[in-house]
Amino acid sequence: MDKTIYFQDNFFSSGLTDIHNKDYIKVGLLDLKTAFSRKVSVLDLESKETMKGMFLHFLSRKWRVVDPHGTEQGLVQQKLFTFSKAFDYHKANGQHYRIESPIFSREYTIYDDTDQIIARFYRVSSFLSVPAFKLENHSNSLNTAELIIVIMGVNAIQKNNNNGAASST
Repeated sequence: MDKTIYFQDNFFSSGLTDIHNKDYIKVGLLDLKTAFSRKVSVLDLESKETMKGMFLHFLSRKWRVVDPHGTEQGLVQQKLFTFSKAFDYHKANGQHYRIESPIFSREYTIYDDTDQIIARFYRVSSFLSVPAFKLENHSNSLNTAELIIVIMGVNAIQKNNNNGAASST
């Protein structure tokens, strides 16, 4: 898959959406299983699953990243008590990645454990529309499909946070 791609959530968070490169050529699909299951898969052009993500369990705030064989690749979780939007991606092989964004920004940066920037993603949608993202992958260690699932995990965790905040008022 290309290093710079665009993809989006759906209004109802279910169904298939296209993944495009910078020339707007379709390079894959994002399968948002159902609004209730909170599972996501990246599919290639032949509709074969290349990576998937889901919450650990119903009330979890931890997002699992799983390869097509069912092997867990890593876990995304939000850092609490920070003055920015901050997440960690812990790989099963021991690698650690930090995901950060200033509090009111739509730009996120992913750093490896040596503080090198390995990817950036941007929420490019406008207010009240479905989230759409631009991903720039600078990494040789994380493939684009895996990063899409990580981004969708960050998005899902933030949706849970927003839904929880709205229901507590």
